[in-house]
Amino acid sequence: MPLTAYPENLKDQVRFYQGQAEAWKDQHDQQRELEAILSLGLSLFDQIQKIDQEIANTIQAQRVAPSRDLVSEVVAVYQWWYGPSEPLLKAIKYFQSEGVKIENAESFIRACQKARIPAFHLQEWMGKQSA
Repeated sequence: MPLTAYPENLKDQVRFYQGQAEAWKDQHDQQRELEAILSLGLSLFDQIQKIDQEIANTIQAQRVAPSRDLVSEVVAVYQWWYGPSEPLLKAIKYFQSEGVKIENAESFIRACQKARIPAFHLQEWMGKQSA
């Protein structure tokens, strides 16, 4: 496997997810729509993590340091995925405060927490490399 990160079709799917999340922002009464967007987001997050693990395994097996471009791409994909999450997290909180159970809400919240960790650590690593 070459040390390139994410296939373009996955990036296209993340952009579609971003568009769906953005379009949903003003529809806070649409519980099922929110659940569909969360499900899509979680499916993409799983794919991102699988590719991320494959990249990490390849780097470890080859005993090479990841390139700055690869690290930047990994950071970008997690940031793209996380980008539209704030209004979704607010909607989850709103529905939960109204006593409405949102399918996959807890999994989505955990995924958002996980998405921020690789981006933060990789950006920190890049800063150390350039120092």
